[in-house]
Amino acid sequence: MHRRRNLILNLAILVSIAATCAGGWAYFNRPVAVPEFPENVWGYSFSPFRQDQDPTRGIYPSEQEIAADIELLSKQTTRLRTYSVRDSLGEIPRIAQEFGMNVTLGVWLSNDLVANEYEINRAIDIANRERNIDLVIVGNEALYRGDVTLAQLTEYVDRVRDAVKVRVTTAEPWHIWMKYPELADHVKVIAAHVLVYWEKEPSEYAVQGTIDRAKQVRAQFPKKRVLLAEVGWPSHGRAQGQAEATSAEQATYLRTLLPKLNSAGYEYFVIEAFDQPWKTSDEGDVGAYWGVYNEGRQQKFPFEGPIVAIPEWRTLAAVSIVLAVLAFGLLLIDGSGLKQRGRAFLAMVAFVVASFLVFVAYDYSRQYLGLLEYVLGALLVLSAIGVFTVLFTEAHELAETIWA
Repeated sequence: MHRRRNLILNLAILVSIAATCAGGWAYFNRPVAVPEFPENVWGYSFSPFRQDQDPTRGIYPSEQEIAADIELLSKQTTRLRTYSVRDSLGEIPRIAQEFGMNVTLGVWLSNDLVANEYEINRAIDIANRERNIDLVIVGNEALYRGDVTLAQLTEYVDRVRDAVKVRVTTAEPWHIWMKYPELADHVKVIAAHVLVYWEKEPSEYAVQGTIDRAKQVRAQFPKKRVLLAEVGWPSHGRAQGQAEATSAEQATYLRTLLPKLNSAGYEYFVIEAFDQPWKTSDEGDVGAYWGVYNEGRQQKFPFEGPIVAIPEWRTLAAVSIVLAVLAFGLLLIDGSGLKQRGRAFLAMVAFVVASFLVFVAYDYSRQYLGLLEYVLGALLVLSAIGVFTVLFTEAHELAETIWA
């Protein structure tokens, strides 16, 4: 009779804690209504690198891969922004022309003067040859990084402007334009980056913060055309202050911001079309996750309907419950003398640990991992087994001490 009573109590505890666990997963994944992703995006920043391709190692995409990417994006936009003309990247304007798309041609500037000469000379040749180039951007945050001086940058801009028929500018964060307003004397287009994630703007203010900064630039340069050369939000990485990099935050930000920019008549490029894992070497882990599409060319969030933080939460909740039940069973092997509160305490510990482990595994699986990350992940698993073995042991002893 006593064993039957204990079994019923254990089942009741499991059911109640399982319901609480499922409710917790459901609570943190409540659907959030946001505007739909616009059918027409003004433009995309376009870096066509795929898995294991890396410009820092001289590994570039093929023309066929570039064409496939442009064909996908041509369903959403008519404009692409590039960042370099090296290797196959210089063929983007020609390929884009086959899909009726315009290109804002990027010239990469660094502290390597020889490389700068190559970029400038080839860009001039391409801009004078291809008819679908509407703007040339000489340098991307080169002044901000300190790769060139203000005098060097303006000299490069003036040189390209005198050699091509289309408009020429440079791209810098919005605050750099405000700091060096004399830079505007050399251009007719202010190509400003407005990435409020890096400014630690909390998500609830991020959209309005972006528009406020755009208005500041317009007010500073009322006679110039203002182009928001980069707007975007990462889907993964370390938080910047109150700005969190998650897929849900990215979806909410872009789906809220882009319709507002469209209705207000802003010209902008979303950074970026595709995730670029190679960028982690320069920008940290967050640098890989700015794409609307992942490295496999799959969209990272729904373009319509409510946003859910973890769309697979039901499956994860089920896995958490199964793991928790197994852990609870192990904890009760020597727990026949525990009172009901002691068993409830152990069940709660089992469910918290199981949910934590499932979430960490899910988050880790969504990252771009190399051999080093897999090795570290394996070591973390082994460490976690040891840590949670000790935790369960201590929890069991605590329960016996208080609720025996």
